[in-house]
Amino acid sequence: RHNDSLKHQKSSFLLLNELKTKLDVNEIETLQHLLHSSASKIQQQCLTIHSKKLEKLNKGLIGQ
Repeated sequence: RHNDSLKHQKSSFLLLNELKTKLDVNEIETLQHLLHSSASKIQQQCLTIHSKKLEKLNKGLIGQ
């Protein structure tokens, strides 16, 4: 997973740099906001799923 993540991160970075040369500042900011919102939503879903799995594994709430 980590290697896939690094590969996707690198390709995203290259794509974003390519777009910076072709888009104006407002379009870049809009795109970055959209990408950040999307990534935040996915991260929140992953954290929720991970927490549920940990609760199931520990047979109860997580923490002390």
